[in-house]
Amino acid sequence: MSSDAQLVFMTTNHKHLLDPALIRPGRVDVQEYFGNAVSEQVIQMLKHFFPDVTEETCSLFSSLVPDNSLSMAELQGMFLLHKDNLESLIDAVRDCDLPQI
Repeated sequence: MSSDAQLVFMTTNHKHLLDPALIRPGRVDVQEYFGNAVSEQVIQMLKHFFPDVTEETCSLFSSLVPDNSLSMAELQGMFLLHKDNLESLIDAVRDCDLPQI
């Protein structure tokens, strides 16, 4: 029995381990890849949490988080932990020892 106007979201970190019958066309019609954060997303999130942030601080912060080094969830978690203090957020990112590209 089929229902119209329903969406089902499935997520995995290991698509290659799924049985092909599970993700065949008709069962899974759209596949999207959500990668790690890139600088534009990092800056957007910074401006969301700290609306009065300067462009200079945006550039600095973006340089501390190389593209594809953190997931959006990891980044959001850091922002939530330091939502009241931009300086502590910057210090926390510096302490993460992220690979600098």
